[in-house]
Amino acid sequence: MKIFFSKLSESSFCFRKVECGSGMWKEECGKLNEESCKKKVKNKLPNFRKVLFTFGKLNVESYLKIVVRKTIPMKDYTSTQLEPGKTYHIYNRANGNELLFCNDDNYLFFLQQVKRFIVPVANIYAYSLLPNHLHFLIRLKEEPELYQYFSGVYQKRFESVLKNYNNFGKLVSKNFSNLFSSYSQSFNRQQNRKGNLFNHKFKRLEVSEPAYFLKLVHYIHLNPVEAGLCKEAGQWKYSSY
Repeated sequence: MKIFFSKLSESSFCFRKVECGSGMWKEECGKLNEESCKKKVKNKLPNFRKVLFTFGKLNVESYLKIVVRKTIPMKDYTSTQLEPGKTYHIYNRANGNELLFCNDDNYLFFLQQVKRFIVPVANIYAYSLLPNHLHFLIRLKEEPELYQYFSGVYQKRFESVLKNYNNFGKLVSKNFSNLFSSYSQSFNRQQNRKGNLFNHKFKRLEVSEPAYFLKLVHYIHLNPVEAGLCKEAGQWKYSSY
């Protein structure tokens, strides 16, 4: 359960609650003083070690640093079924303390593979590649477009492949798997390493609320800032900012 602050001031604030398991959204707004704010949030978030309240005027950067980075749930969403026409937050990271990208060539090659495997099947709204993990905000293309693409890829085998995978969402998931696999093989050859580079399954979370979509765009672009890789989002070369 997370709290999304949409306004902060000395006398009032508005927050939006997400119950990740059910995907249900609830909103509460009202005038609360600082003490009642703390009591109200403490009751709703008993597992939070620390709740940070900042009152007064905030610029965009500090607002996002303080609030947005604490509001994006990425639990074990590896079994979510991708569906045509829907929007998803895609996340993956390196195994253990490994790095995914060691130099500029690694980032550029990965983006080439994204163009090969993902651009044909999804619209990319935002992305960020960091040394040990990555984020994408995508919308799967509609079924007719996916049909045209995959029928061209598999040609005579298409009908049997589609029957085997049962739906287009699974075929898109396979494209993501191909992306990570092809990059891993190239990276392993370059770095003279063996074994899995990425986690076995990438995480995917459906995004259906416009407010959450906007927060994800901010969150993804500010990831390099939060990681200490740059001071401003625009300074990081390997994001869509």
